[in-house]
Amino acid sequence: RRISINDMSSRRLWALSHVKTNVYQDIYDNKLQYLLLVFFLVVGITAGTFTISNMQPVIKNALGGYAGVLFLSVRSATIDYWRIFFSAFFVNTLYYAIMAWLSMMTAGIVSVSFVMVLKGFCVGFSAGVLSLNFTSGGPAAVIACVFLPNLVLLPCICKAGVLCMNNAITVFKNRRIPSTTRDRFLDARPHFKKLLFVFFVSMLGILIQTLISPALMRL
Repeated sequence: RRISINDMSSRRLWALSHVKTNVYQDIYDNKLQYLLLVFFLVVGITAGTFTISNMQPVIKNALGGYAGVLFLSVRSATIDYWRIFFSAFFVNTLYYAIMAWLSMMTAGIVSVSFVMVLKGFCVGFSAGVLSLNFTSGGPAAVIACVFLPNLVLLPCICKAGVLCMNNAITVFKNRRIPSTTRDRFLDARPHFKKLLFVFFVSMLGILIQTLISPALMRL
């Protein structure tokens, strides 16, 4: 038993080190793409927070009232976990579907960056509403509703953006090579497999948003 336990622990350590090595190598190989997409993501987050801070007091109060009603309903009513899951799943799937579609065009080199800005704007806007309208409870609300799910969702969407941008660059390089639409999709099969894997990993963030965030909102 001791030998088997030691073997299992050594295998886990090897797997973790292997994953770390692959992650570091991926970041090193695509450092320019990651820097560009993270920059646009930060631009979107900043734009979202500035939008909230520059709104008129009447609009801020309306958003605060809506958020307050939402929190009260979570505390007093039964949480519809399936509705939260399908809503978060739909939005997340929409991001990946748009990027997958853009990755098959040369325009995807630029367009993927705008998707990152949109994602960042949504994150910054949500954090701004919670932090400005919940006073002392604002930081806790931001951590529960925004930070925890996006701890998984943001790295995943950055990785997906890099994959889609690289595939769009490949499409641009091969634009003069005659090929049918079917051939282009067949050539992109490895790209779609990697993108699908990242999408499944991002489901962990959806589960956090569905199960953990509402529980913390009750507090």
